[in-house]
Amino acid sequence: MAMYGWTGVMADPDNFLSPNLSSTNTEKPASNRAFYKNEEFTSLLQQARETFDQEERIKLYKKAQEIFHEDAPWVTIAHTTPPIGLADYVEGFEAHPMENDNFAKIYLNK
Repeated sequence: MAMYGWTGVMADPDNFLSPNLSSTNTEKPASNRAFYKNEEFTSLLQQARETFDQEERIKLYKKAQEIFHEDAPWVTIAHTTPPIGLADYVEGFEAHPMENDNFAKIYLNK
């Protein structure tokens, strides 16, 4: 059992699937915390990494996710959406969908 968090730094399925679930990441200290090994799954990830055809990548990642769902190396029980609360007088803040938020351009208008 583990509590695990992950923040993607790019909008690509490989950024999540390969580090966390690929058979190539099972040696300690492993980023594949479940030590999940499925060679078909890992092969699909590798094929998707090697093609520039976006429709083919979608098919490969979809198939990989179906295998992950069937094998269930994790039982995910919760996820979170980061809370963002701002007062009306806070200006210049834009939440970034995949990175840490940049507070350098924020100012208070009062």
